[in-house]
Amino acid sequence: MEQAQLIRGKLRMRFYEPLMLLQAATQACMHNLAPRIPEPSPDRFNQSEEQLFHDFMNKMAQICDTRPGGSTVTAVAALSYPDGVQYRFASNQRSKGDLDQMEIFVTEILQTLQDWTEETSLLVKTRVLRKVIAFTRPRLRGYVKAVATFSDECLRAGDLVPEVAQALKMLQEISSDANGPDLEEEAFFRNCAKLMMKIRKLSKSNTYKTFRDKANSNLAGQTNPWAEMRHAAGRLLSYFEGVQTLLEAREQTKWAQLFYDFKVECIASSQPHPNPIVGRRKNVTAAEILGRMTPSYEKSKLAGFQASAEELQQFGLDENIRKQANNKGFQPIVHAEVLVHASIHDLPDQRYFGGWRYVGTSKPTCRLCDYYFRALVRTTGDFVQVRQSHGNLYPNWRAPDVSANANGTVDERESILNDMIVSVRQDAYRTLQDKTGEKKRHDSNTSRTYDRQAFSVQFSSLAEDDLEELSSIMGGASLND
Repeated sequence: MEQAQLIRGKLRMRFYEPLMLLQAATQACMHNLAPRIPEPSPDRFNQSEEQLFHDFMNKMAQICDTRPGGSTVTAVAALSYPDGVQYRFASNQRSKGDLDQMEIFVTEILQTLQDWTEETSLLVKTRVLRKVIAFTRPRLRGYVKAVATFSDECLRAGDLVPEVAQALKMLQEISSDANGPDLEEEAFFRNCAKLMMKIRKLSKSNTYKTFRDKANSNLAGQTNPWAEMRHAAGRLLSYFEGVQTLLEAREQTKWAQLFYDFKVECIASSQPHPNPIVGRRKNVTAAEILGRMTPSYEKSKLAGFQASAEELQQFGLDENIRKQANNKGFQPIVHAEVLVHASIHDLPDQRYFGGWRYVGTSKPTCRLCDYYFRALVRTTGDFVQVRQSHGNLYPNWRAPDVSANANGTVDERESILNDMIVSVRQDAYRTLQDKTGEKKRHDSNTSRTYDRQAFSVQFSSLAEDDLEELSSIMGGASLND
């Protein structure tokens, strides 16, 4: 095995010191988070097939993200070969045994989708949903528990119109039934699926708009039970609708190869690197980092930057920097989407399924992955599409390994990192001056990648009768119970 070439010490410090400053400044500004502007809905009529493909890939990744936290965040690309399609998966931190289990799961999902016909659609959906709920149970249990807990808190807050109170009671009761730690797999499936279907029906009502309004009424940097309850409910709904997305992709006759002639390959997760901050730098201050990261032609602005940093000391700026520098868990890894891309970056467009250079992910990309893929285009011309970033910053990030014998690749990685450093510095300066951080409480969103309403391709969205029939197939209670 070729030895990986580590990033040079000076470049490593130039990258991670401003990153620590940006992270610490964001934490110091948590009381004054920037309002997040909703992503505008893109035009769906020009490339609807491609957009469905993106949604399909994201959902394939999502159903593989099984545990809370970031270890099982997953990415996937689909590649075309003469003998079929290869799905290339990677996760942030998964053991070989976990990757083997994921490969088996994905294979079973795709094989189950082979049985789809218009007549068997709901039966196949139920079978796929059962497999997804069983495989992702550790993560789903967290959402179920959150719905139970926060719907109860919302009820106890009082001052509710009858329709809202009734909806909250319904959510609280069903989620409590699904929240039992010792439930057998079948019981968890039925209760969790019933909760998902109730949430879907509720999401089409005016009552859910009340949930949204109350969730959005919290002050910047704060949260409330309505926001937490709506987020958890939305995540559960996303798994239910994600299964529908898989069926919609299966309906595309020209995509049959995705479900018949396929191979699933899982890339090994990266090994965590040691803490990149060494020696005396572990006690570094914001003023020292600013002094080193501010170029000579910007020195006239240094005093202003340092004054801004001094104003944030009351919120623990230097303390936050030192905590990160001395954090035993500060062991950077390669994120899943970067791992997938690193394994296929030199492939021509025609090798990507449909010619679409896309890496799907279970969550929106983090801020550093966003910087990475933007820098990739600017420095190498390699354009690959990924999900829009949620903007959150995770210092435990590193660039992919490259061979010590591949000088061109080493230089390429350094060019990308140098480009990223510019973005990190600019964000650090802006955060210090504006005293406004950018961070989402949750790094997952609760909606499909694309809004189905404007698609030119026809989709078989579930009607109310379909939900009732699905419930009947499961052997569950009517949605009207």
